[in-house]
Amino acid sequence: MTNPSDTTDTTDTTNPATAIIRPARQTDLPALVQLIAGIAEFEKLTHKLEVTEAKLRDALFCDHPHALCFVVTRADQVVGYTTLFYTFSSFQGRYGLYIDDLYIDPAHRSGGLGQQMMRYIAQYATSQNLGRLEWMVLDWNRRAIDFYETLGAEALSDWVSYRVEAHQLQQLANA
Repeated sequence: MTNPSDTTDTTDTTNPATAIIRPARQTDLPALVQLIAGIAEFEKLTHKLEVTEAKLRDALFCDHPHALCFVVTRADQVVGYTTLFYTFSSFQGRYGLYIDDLYIDPAHRSGGLGQQMMRYIAQYATSQNLGRLEWMVLDWNRRAIDFYETLGAEALSDWVSYRVEAHQLQQLANA
């Protein structure tokens, strides 16, 4: 798999109004923390927020990162981001990508940035010969659901999502 830092910007930079989507850089960390706080507030999950610049630096910019992060910028300002990680399908025998977050600052929505970001992710995934792209959306986020459906995504109504949080994970490990 190619390191995302080896990819180049794919957006036309000759038009000053055009957004640039690129792999995140360490200099983006302060903006990323703010945007992550923004999505946590939007999703009513600020009580779960533990992220810091140091945690992001350790996760995204270590020798062998297990997560990817792409940002969308306008006039050199980070206005959106996506975090992803690799999955594997034993049925397909191929890797895939899971979108953990895709967030565009509210002041920059409805201008096609979400669609540009999804296209960028799809281009990255196809360049890596990945088998699929998956994500979850909160059931009350109708705007996001409608957006994803316009892209051809389908809700998986026959699957139930489960999670074990850190404290439960420790209990399970010690059982």
